[in-house]
Amino acid sequence: MSPSSDVWDLTPVPLDGGRWLLPQAGAASAWLTSLGLRPGDRAALGAAPSPLVAGLLQAALDTGIALVLINARCTPTE
Repeated sequence: MSPSSDVWDLTPVPLDGGRWLLPQAGAASAWLTSLGLRPGDRAALGAAPSPLVAGLLQAALDTGIALVLINARCTPTE
């Protein structure tokens, strides 16, 4: 399943201590590693702000992958 699937409900769940969890971050972590990404790797992400991006950021943090955020308005040549 890709994170663009509309079955992903990224509604945050409150945890103790004022922290929040996006429940599907585990599935997003599995998706990132299925792409061959491993802890210490860097991956570029060009996307508009959204709950999906928040879920991917949490998944990347959980797996030790650094997401490099790129302006979503960049052209392919940029």
